Amino acid sequence: TIFACGMTGSGKTHTMNGTPTDPGVVPNAADFLFDALPRLRASVRRAELYVSTFEIYDDKIVDLCSPAHIKRSAVGEKDAASLLLLREDAVRTALALYRDPAKWAFSIRPVDRRRSTGETKLNSASSRSHLVVQFLLLQQQYPSAPTTSSQQPPPLTRYSKITLVDLAGSENNKHTGNAGKRMTESAAINGSLFHLSRVIDALAEKQRGVENVHVPYSHSKLTAALKDALGGSAQSLMIATVSPLVRFTEETRRTLDFVVKSRTIVNAATTNDI
Repeated sequence: TIFACGMTGSGKTHTMNGTPTDPGVVPNAADFLFDALPRLRASVRRAELYVSTFEIYDDKIVDLCSPAHIKRSAVGEKDAASLLLLREDAVRTALALYRDPAKWAFSIRPVDRRRSTGETKLNSASSRSHLVVQFLLLQQQYPSAPTTSSQQPPPLTRYSKITLVDLAGSENNKHTGNAGKRMTESAAINGSLFHLSRVIDALAEKQRGVENVHVPYSHSKLTAALKDALGGSAQSLMIATVSPLVRFTEETRRTLDFVVKSRTIVNAATTNDI
């Protein structure tokens, strides 16, 4: 799991998406996985790669690749058909809507153009939602070489998930000049980041050996959707983006405090076999 976090306008989206000539984390990760897939298929019985891309806007999860959303977002509208419900299963754990990666170029590459954005005093195209891109890799292979077809053991299925998260920036409304709809969006963004911070606090306490700690994953859609990425068996990297301006020193301090606290959480990576 890779998170980009920091105040609004500090470069999170540029870090994750990049530009056509200087691609960021998401397109580089996608290209690496798709390039590696043919080689992987040559070494195992079966290998499949699936993609899920969604935003969390106003504490609602929106599928950015649904045909309904692609059509209606072109005219700046949201569609109820593109809203997702959280559900858990053995493989996909938090969110269960994955699509054929063959449609990557059409539906996911331009995803930043369908993400909810709006103008503030600090950013003419400020992200108004958290963006999550997940890659699910399934591999099937036999535990041992079969001698005859009648003795062939059942295949072992192994799965891996890569989650890339571009968090909406924490906002100080005095700096952004938010009002009306922007103020409502800001409240939702800051609220979900507050719940994320509480989850990090609780996980840090558990790491220190504190007993009976409740981790409040269910208090927001963001933390619920990223439950396995935060406190499961995922290895995580937190990218902190900060502004060089002196007037944002307090925001920079809060960002660094958050990532330093996150570093105290050590997840135990395990092999995911089903």
